[in-house]
Amino acid sequence: MRLRDAGSVPGATVAAQTKDALDRLVANGWTLPTIETAALTTAFDLWRSLAATYASAYLRTTANAMPGTFHFGAVAADGARGAVDAATRAAWWADASGIPPGAGVLLLGGVDGSADPSAAGLEALRALWSGSDTAAQTLRSAVALTSAKLPRTDLPIIIAHGERDGLLPIGFSSTPYVGALEEAGRRPVYWRVPHAQHFDAFLALPGFGDRHVALMPYGYAALDAMFAHLTKSAPFPPSHRFATAARGNRALEATNLALTS
Repeated sequence: MRLRDAGSVPGATVAAQTKDALDRLVANGWTLPTIETAALTTAFDLWRSLAATYASAYLRTTANAMPGTFHFGAVAADGARGAVDAATRAAWWADASGIPPGAGVLLLGGVDGSADPSAAGLEALRALWSGSDTAAQTLRSAVALTSAKLPRTDLPIIIAHGERDGLLPIGFSSTPYVGALEEAGRRPVYWRVPHAQHFDAFLALPGFGDRHVALMPYGYAALDAMFAHLTKSAPFPPSHRFATAARGNRALEATNLALTS
């Protein structure tokens, strides 16, 4: 409703607005498989958590003074907010990724009492990229400092990426990076993995693992190939798009990964 009223998704019906939003995503580089996977990221509310925590990191704010009124809050095992026990606090170092929710920590704030309660916080985060105030300028300057420079000419590089990554789609990350490397005369090895996405931990979810393969085996294979190349002068592997296959409702087999030694 808020996007419609702002003119961001024109259309007289929800169906028309939905189609317009989907068309815009595809026109800007998203593919339908990555959008499908990203829907799970949306269901887990990871977009807000990632945007708020990354913005806070770039602005170097504390967990209690994040942009957009976001802040961390502790939650006990019974769901009550407030102080947590020593075991939960210890888990922050062992089990927490730094992105809430998890290990007894929730992301709070960034909402209002409107019909679209999360929009206010998201708009505040968006303004940090599109705005011109001091906070926006500080954030963009911090992001610019993370820009990667060209690696040295003799540095061996293997890049493995899942084609269904809905958090960091290959069209916005590895593919243009590999293109830039090749334009500059580098020769990276690029492994594209169909049916692989960003979160191997999600493969345990009912129905989700049926349609995807794990990405981690390709990471291990890349490390093995790199080690053999550096220590035994083994030939560097070629770029490759693996012929993966979804396992369906059966147990995962080596043939699903199409990963040969």
